Amino acid sequence: MAGLCWMVVAVAFSLSIGNSMAVGLDRLTQIMKEIKNRYFIPNMQFSLAANIPVDQNQLKNAFNADDPDVVEDTVKSGEVYEGTNVVEATFKRVELPGRVYTDHAEYRVLEKIHDLATRSEGNILIFYSYLSPCGAKCASKTHPYSILKKLKDTIDGAKWNDRAFVFSKVFDGKTIDEKDIKGSLENLGESVGQNNTFRCYTSNKRCIKCFIDGKLAAECFKN
Repeated sequence: MAGLCWMVVAVAFSLSIGNSMAVGLDRLTQIMKEIKNRYFIPNMQFSLAANIPVDQNQLKNAFNADDPDVVEDTVKSGEVYEGTNVVEATFKRVELPGRVYTDHAEYRVLEKIHDLATRSEGNILIFYSYLSPCGAKCASKTHPYSILKKLKDTIDGAKWNDRAFVFSKVFDGKTIDEKDIKGSLENLGESVGQNNTFRCYTSNKRCIKCFIDGKLAAECFKN
């Protein structure tokens, strides 16, 4: 099973609005290593939500219920994997008469996150996307399939001790300018909390906070 890209998440928390880090970067590194070794799908944009125990000694046990091979096979078949502590999906191309569109990976995970949220108490939510959310759809404040409100409502309605949204690579296609990338990340920061927004690199196993004193770090909007 391929290891997982410096994926996903991080977190911080102060049980109110998440304004302080409850999980230090050393622990975050360990969480990332565990996810990397289990759920990374190479050469594919995918998203994942996971319940991470507050008790760090239970990290490995928490993932034992979600077999990596089953997760990978389910996602590669085009379905959303809904497990005990993991929900994972890739994007899905939908063809209808006279219309073709794409269901993005982040939105598909959020559509299936309800059961994970019911088991939120005593856990930290890790929400990961290999690519940062696009400004045109996922991180838009007006698009009907934006993830912003759905993500915030899910967090507010559950009992996670904290949450983190993490991505590895900046979504910076040829038609996307820097202003759009900044706007998408600022919108995301408003939804999940600036102190809960992170980038974790796949190449050098390093995670950074995307906002420092309210200012978006250049490393989070440039590849």
